[in-house]
Amino acid sequence: MSESEFATMTTPGHSATLKFLAGILQSPFATGAIAPSSRRLARRIVRASKVDQASAILELGPGTGALTREIMHFKRVDATVLAIERRPDFADQLARQFPDVHVVKDCASRLRHHCQQRGLEGADSIVSALPWSNLPIDLQERILREVSEFLREDGVFVTISCFGLHLMPRGRRFRRLLESLFSSVERSDFILRNVPPAFIYRCSK
Repeated sequence: MSESEFATMTTPGHSATLKFLAGILQSPFATGAIAPSSRRLARRIVRASKVDQASAILELGPGTGALTREIMHFKRVDATVLAIERRPDFADQLARQFPDVHVVKDCASRLRHHCQQRGLEGADSIVSALPWSNLPIDLQERILREVSEFLREDGVFVTISCFGLHLMPRGRRFRRLLESLFSSVERSDFILRNVPPAFIYRCSK
């Protein structure tokens, strides 16, 4: 997709969005974590992941807690929530902000180890806002294999991708990896009001 094609979307309210998308075209992997900056996106992710029906919820790469806040709002009272965050400063902040969440400081590729240590043998809902396109391919595979194996048969895995990056080779490869590990991979429409614009992948066994 060229910058001229993006220009056909231009409206006064879309100028910041289009600048971001143009930046992706010029430096597709300079963007950092794909954080759900809008509450609209965070709520769509949580609703798509069936958090309100889950007894065991796992969040990978919660960052500063934009998704965690919505998870805690919509979850069942008796549900267990475990969040795995690699950055110690984010993990400490998350633990202070959400004392009812089991926060682990580690890589998401060790999710099964930490869940089983806490008595969880599977998750009904796994949610992630990790910046997949910035991760090494082997790390992507390790994390997603752990997710697919730990997800319960009737569970769902929901993650997000930055609009524009899905057109790049790494983005296309990520989609193929999802399709190789899950029997169903659905993609939402684009949420252009989010910065960065994004869409949701919803995966199940």
